[in-house]
Amino acid sequence: MTDNVQESTEPYKNSNHCAHFHYWFHRLSPLCRFSQTAESDLSFKYDDFLIAPDLPDRSLRDALGSIASSSPGYYETSEYLIGSVAVGVVLLQSNGSSEPSTEYWSYTRQLEVVNERARAYCYKTISLSSELYARAYFEITASGTADNDDRFYLIILKSGGNPVAFAGWRQTAGVVKWNLIIRNGASWATAYSTNVPSLNQWYCVELYWKKDSANGIGELWINGQIVCVITGKNTAAYGNADRLEFGLPEIINCARTTAYCDCASAATAYVGPEP
Repeated sequence: MTDNVQESTEPYKNSNHCAHFHYWFHRLSPLCRFSQTAESDLSFKYDDFLIAPDLPDRSLRDALGSIASSSPGYYETSEYLIGSVAVGVVLLQSNGSSEPSTEYWSYTRQLEVVNERARAYCYKTISLSSELYARAYFEITASGTADNDDRFYLIILKSGGNPVAFAGWRQTAGVVKWNLIIRNGASWATAYSTNVPSLNQWYCVELYWKKDSANGIGELWINGQIVCVITGKNTAAYGNADRLEFGLPEIINCARTTAYCDCASAATAYVGPEP
């Protein structure tokens, strides 16, 4: 069984966080270079990026009432200036002139705020699964990693709101590598790739997770090749998986990071690259 993640017309699928993240599926953007068919189909069908929506004036909308909202018009489906968003964070702090200044924005607290607002992703609630493959294509055009342990994740698998597996980029020993993390009881097990990922290149990223109290497995596949594997762990502590997150669902200590995602899929068997 293969369960494709629903295509979205929203570039930012998160009500609480925004980031320099672009989530465009085949229907939304002709930038999906790995699908020539999608490019040719989109070149003439979705070309209203620079066309302002023809929103009727307020008096007309009020007069039409429910009739105007009975079916979506051009305004509801326009992709006018769809693309990226930049969010500036302003942290207010008392100078102590009017009342005691008991709190201040330390560097650690500032990072926490930036990391929380920098997440942007699409998610899919799935049937309870003890074994799952999650696959999507990603292109990273800007990476905010600078120091060891700076990291961001492209795919996260959760169980009851608890993350049980991560796949993404992480800096270690001065080098950014592919990183796989899975639960091992209440702690974590991690693995790194030997190869180094590159910017401005599309990758087929596939995360595999299997629940077992003693022989749990985690694997990370890149372009059809295993780059990280973890075996013999207790991955059953939090139960079956029930949610997938694609995009930039977790960013830790990173500056501006930009990721493009396409062709997300979830299955109980290996998916692999597109033919």
